Amino acid sequence: LYNFVSKIISCADVGKGKEAPDVFYVALDYLGTKKAETCVFEDSALALTTAANAGFLTVGIYDKHTFDHDKLKNTATVYIDEGETMMKLVNEQN
Repeated sequence: LYNFVSKIISCADVGKGKEAPDVFYVALDYLGTKKAETCVFEDSALALTTAANAGFLTVGIYDKHTFDHDKLKNTATVYIDEGETMMKLVNEQN
């Protein structure tokens, strides 16, 4: 994935976990985009809830190791389930 991203920002860089939205705001500042037009992609229900509560668009990503799929699915603006691809996100926008 390193060939497709210009920067990686981790919770360790920010000093707070994803129960706080700080890492999302640092990424938003780096991107220079509007929050209402910026998607947070997550496979964690906790992190996705944090992002949603902060006003970001959210994309829930299925992961077989995630224990709370229902909460992830219900929190996400768009949910990409097992066997689905990113084309679902593209199709949701049309």
